[in-house]
Amino acid sequence: EEVDANPQDADAWEDLALAQATDGNFAEALASGEKAAELDPGDFRRVETLVSLHTQSGNPDGAISALETYTQDNPDNPDAFLQLGNLAQRAGRDTLARLSFERFLVLAPDDRNADGVRQQISNIESGVAVPEIEVPEGGDNSGN
Repeated sequence: EEVDANPQDADAWEDLALAQATDGNFAEALASGEKAAELDPGDFRRVETLVSLHTQSGNPDGAISALETYTQDNPDNPDAFLQLGNLAQRAGRDTLARLSFERFLVLAPDDRNADGVRQQISNIESGVAVPEIEVPEGGDNSGN
C-alpha cells in the first residue's frame, strides 16, 4: 500500500481516504483525510476533502469544524471563508455564517461572488433564508 511505503505523503493519505469513502468506510476515510490534512496543513484541497467526507457521512458539524480550524491557521483564504459561511448558514449558525461572509468580503471584495455574499449577509441580518452561493469545485474565487 502506498501509505505504508510513504507514511509522510499527504497525497497517499488523501487517495486512501477517497478510496475508503468510495467503499463506504467513512470512519476510516475521515481518519485518513485528517492525516493528509495534518501532513499538509496549508493545502486547502486537504480541507475540502475533509469537508466532503464529513458532509457525505452526515456530519455537518465536523465539516464546519475542519473549516474553522483551517481558517484560524490560514486567515487569508477567501474560498475557505465562503465555504464556511455556506456550511454555517445551512446548519443554522447565522452568526458564524455572517462573520465568515464578512471575512470573505474583506479578502475578496471584487470577487464574482461578492454581490451574492453581500445579499446573503443582508438576508441573514433580516432573517430571510436564501440559497447558498455556489463554490466551483477546486476553483479559485479570487476573480482574477
